[in-house]
Amino acid sequence: LDQALLGRAFVPSLASLFQLANGGMHAMHLRHDSQSFMDDVASFFDFALRRGDPTCIIATADVRQGVNERLRALGWDVGGSSGHKRYAVIDAADALNRFMRNGLPDPNRLREIAEELDEYRRAAAEGTSARLTIFGNMVEMLSAEGNTNAVISLERLWNTFTHDRPFLTLCGYATSCFHDGVPDLWRDACDAHRALSHADDV
Repeated sequence: LDQALLGRAFVPSLASLFQLANGGMHAMHLRHDSQSFMDDVASFFDFALRRGDPTCIIATADVRQGVNERLRALGWDVGGSSGHKRYAVIDAADALNRFMRNGLPDPNRLREIAEELDEYRRAAAEGTSARLTIFGNMVEMLSAEGNTNAVISLERLWNTFTHDRPFLTLCGYATSCFHDGVPDLWRDACDAHRALSHADDV
């Protein structure tokens, strides 16, 4: 209720989130089990691909594989040697290695990534009002390392570098990220996002 009173949206599904975000939005998706939310994420990308929008998944290998399998079942050519031109795949660890310096995100390197993704959006789009739909779970890796300062720094910097870009960014959080050892993480994570969705198992 506190978050809703601050103007953040709680949405019942990623389908409703996709409709709610007319332009760009930075949202978080909460889940418990690693398998439970992949149907939702695949549907999220399916909506974007059918709309003609470019998409990008920045995730760990298990999540990429699970989402790719579900997208192929929906008829999309993803995950192969060529793959779909509007479905970019980035390994979460590779992305973190690119912009993390001394335990925190480097603003200049993260800005470069945002600019590159915007160039990809414009080049791959099928339509003049294309939006880039992104799902990532890099924050889960940082949280597992106990680096919650980097989690919130990453979220806040991403807001700075994408606030004027048509990016629909969905950040995947496991419920295990939030525990008594990091009492402020839930509040700070909510503060960094405009909307919250959750998997069926939460």
